[in-house]
Amino acid sequence: MCGNQRPPLLVSNLTPDGSLLQSGTNTLTFTATSANGINTSGIKVAVNGADVTPSLSFTPTAGGQIVSYANLPLNTTLIQQTNLNGVTIGIQVTDNGGIVATNGYLYDAFATTNFTWEAEDYDFGGGAFIDNPVMSFLGPDTNTYYQEQTPYINITDANDNAATGGPLRVYRDPTENVETEFSIGGGGPTAGGHNLGELMRQKVFNAYTVTNIARDVNVGFFDGGTVGSGIPNWMNYTRTFPAGNYNVYLRFSDGTGALNAALDKVIDGWGTASQTTTNLGTFNMVNSGGWDNFMWTPLRDSGGNLVRVQLSGTNTLRLTAGNGGGGNVNFLMLTPANTNLPAIINVYPNGTNMFQPSPTFSFTANSPTGVPINTNSITVRLTTTSLLGQVSVLNLTATNGLSFSGPATNRTVTTALATNTIYSAFVSVTDANGSPGATSVSFDTLNPSYTWEAPDYDYLVGRSSPIQSRSMGT
Repeated sequence: MCGNQRPPLLVSNLTPDGSLLQSGTNTLTFTATSANGINTSGIKVAVNGADVTPSLSFTPTAGGQIVSYANLPLNTTLIQQTNLNGVTIGIQVTDNGGIVATNGYLYDAFATTNFTWEAEDYDFGGGAFIDNPVMSFLGPDTNTYYQEQTPYINITDANDNAATGGPLRVYRDPTENVETEFSIGGGGPTAGGHNLGELMRQKVFNAYTVTNIARDVNVGFFDGGTVGSGIPNWMNYTRTFPAGNYNVYLRFSDGTGALNAALDKVIDGWGTASQTTTNLGTFNMVNSGGWDNFMWTPLRDSGGNLVRVQLSGTNTLRLTAGNGGGGNVNFLMLTPANTNLPAIINVYPNGTNMFQPSPTFSFTANSPTGVPINTNSITVRLTTTSLLGQVSVLNLTATNGLSFSGPATNRTVTTALATNTIYSAFVSVTDANGSPGATSVSFDTLNPSYTWEAPDYDYLVGRSSPIQSRSMGT
């Protein structure tokens, strides 16, 4: 070798490598090679900051080792909006000559096998649908909504106000306007926004191999409100869903303040103008940094809890924009429902009746499966309203207002309350496996000195009933 030149140390064949959205898998694999050779003792791996080196498996190969780790997080449950279902990987390799290489990266742990459907692939022709559509703008396969020439029917398949602020939401043939979410080069077949920072999905790459104008599309101008024709916008999605219990996620972008979209199930009147629906939950959105910067958001109920949706066979789901609008929506995804969530029990005051004066708010964070719950993963957002109408919000944590007792799998949590105050509390708990639990409760600590019933007013002139006579003290 000449001068200070050193033999290369390579980390290759890395899976997952963080280049794709939905790249979740149980197993991390990579190959580490060097002209100096690499012993197993020279390889260290961390997952989400935890050293997993003792659990690595090795297969010798020329100049080094093939490394695998078989316990990666998969489909970890999200309770807040986030760009990725993120898992961090740290790799350090030292070869037999003392040369060190490091690699740190983040990848999305949602599995590519999760059932998804595209926001733009809503029903057409009065309830008609394609069960396994191809994701492609053009190409030899006609099994795609983009090539479907049958128009959708307003108030049957979708409801649109003609998007006076922008192009129509049609996406049924190449002559229509397309809002592209991820673009390779200059954009879609017509004008459309693009964000080169967003991760691609494998199905988009697969479509791109069929036609190089294929793009990942979103529904823009998804308008909400209560006034005007076609308001709020909504879209029906009929599919043969796999049987099971699921958490549901939406891939969205939001270039303004808080927005939301409701997910409903059509229970009667499929394919007609008179459909009956039942609400499954709401996707709440925050500003994602721009109309083409996309995030995940989970389906939650009115109390902020993750919704568990049971599906089986052919069903029609409806996505409806909230009053302020429904954001730009890319696709929806089902993940197997997490059944090992921590439970929040023994809540008091619990709001089941008026007048619950108590010096403390308390609850128990319980792990039914025995997974530890760290105190720093328990938070309470306490909104207080005085009798004069003054409102304040307290964000309570292990270092700011919360007290704990009991074992790590059954923690009792308390915080001080004021008398004669109206409260709402949102409690969030995450166990050591990353499984979340949440609940909300409204209550008051009113402690009246005296009460009397509104119907129990005086009778006869100037007299009161001996039974209903009142003494209010001095």
